[in-house]
Amino acid sequence: MGCKLARTPHEERKYRAKMNISFSNPWGLLLLAALPLFWWIARDGLRYMRPLRRWLTLSLRLLLVALLVVSFAGIQAVQAVNN
Repeated sequence: MGCKLARTPHEERKYRAKMNISFSNPWGLLLLAALPLFWWIARDGLRYMRPLRRWLTLSLRLLLVALLVVSFAGIQAVQAVNN
């Protein structure tokens, strides 16, 4: 039942540095290679928009597809445990 000591900022950075990212289905990341295809298809459909709005729309669509691919790949934060 000891008192837990507060960490110094240096110790906190060292503690956070041990967290890694892994994927439960890493082959799913190959779908990121399809992003240029999505850009190519959407590019023609957005020609009627103003340049800024077209750029924002296309960027948000590509971001959404990228996030879906990463979620499909099963991103996980893995933290090392010292005993």
